[in-house]
Amino acid sequence: TTSTVLASSSAAFTLLLSIALLGEHVGADRSTAFKVAGVLACWAGNVLAVVDAAGPTAAATGGGGGGGGESGGLHATTGGALLCLCSALLYACYTVLLRAFAP
Repeated sequence: TTSTVLASSSAAFTLLLSIALLGEHVGADRSTAFKVAGVLACWAGNVLAVVDAAGPTAAATGGGGGGGGESGGLHATTGGALLCLCSALLYACYTVLLRAFAP
């Protein structure tokens, strides 16, 4: 579930990259305000999804059965979340570059 939420953040990356690379104007009009609000909501959801999915590790709560060590929790979730964010960023780059170079 976390990976789905994070992968959907490509829309936020696309807006930010289009402003930076294509010179899209961010004015005070109503549509821009909705776009920025959408980006902020997306990032707030990403933070909540990662924090919720990380939860306490098995070592910290004393559960998790045998073996000891960290087999999940924050470290495993953070690595997967970073890969999903990287995927979303690359897709946004592709989208913005396609718009820049397509006839």
